[in-house]
Amino acid sequence: MKHLLVLLDFTETAQQAIDQALAVAKLHKPLVTLCHIAKEDSSYSEAGTLEQIKPYKDLLEGSGIETGVFLSKGNLFTEAKKVVEQLRPDLIVAGTHGVKGLYLSLMGSAIHKLVKEVPCSTLVVTKESKIVHGGYKKILMTAAPHPNYHIKVDQVSSLIAKEGEVVLFVVKMPVPDKDSMRNIEAAKEIFETRGIKWRLHEVEPKPHSVGFAAQTLEAVRAEGVDLIAIMSQISKRNSHFGKLDKETILLNEDGLQVLCANEEMTAEAC
Repeated sequence: MKHLLVLLDFTETAQQAIDQALAVAKLHKPLVTLCHIAKEDSSYSEAGTLEQIKPYKDLLEGSGIETGVFLSKGNLFTEAKKVVEQLRPDLIVAGTHGVKGLYLSLMGSAIHKLVKEVPCSTLVVTKESKIVHGGYKKILMTAAPHPNYHIKVDQVSSLIAKEGEVVLFVVKMPVPDKDSMRNIEAAKEIFETRGIKWRLHEVEPKPHSVGFAAQTLEAVRAEGVDLIAIMSQISKRNSHFGKLDKETILLNEDGLQVLCANEEMTAEAC
């Protein structure tokens, strides 16, 4: 990991995003770019914004982390995509305000729209998130049929602690999803090659349940994981309930951090 991008909105989640970005940066020593995207209708002052960013920049540089600043203005989603396409970071760290956030709309959470549209994986934290130092000790990684599932495997590999463990979570279906199972088998091989411990956690689907989010969060709590890894894009096979599933996980009440691997990112950019 050579470049980490932190999206800052100067709310209460900004410090959480910075603190977790610093914890990740201490492991990989990447360039960390602090980015603020001002609202188009806001009274924007570059000097004032730089003054707001300065404490975060000082914190990172005081820990020996190379730090840059990138300022933009406009629609959050449009500008964030442009910033990512220009800077090509390896990972984004962003905060979410949860279900009561200022940017929550009738069409769903802003954070889910963001992680879908930026061509890069995003690590999402909330104000309740516990900052994880030294790499994640236990990561729950959900099964998925996406053709670029390997991106999630690579990101998990880069974030896990030296003695950490990956829990591969699978909901066993009456008719097995061959693509999901193929991805899980490939993940096992990759983790074994890289010396990463893994374990399978399989559950039967609950009758009358809509989607898999509830069972995923049950497994998260039972396993005591400190990171959930999902794909940011909704697969065609889960189009009916995938959006609700992902928002439920992203806005989980436990404040657990969520890694959203974006399948639009090329392998070279990862």
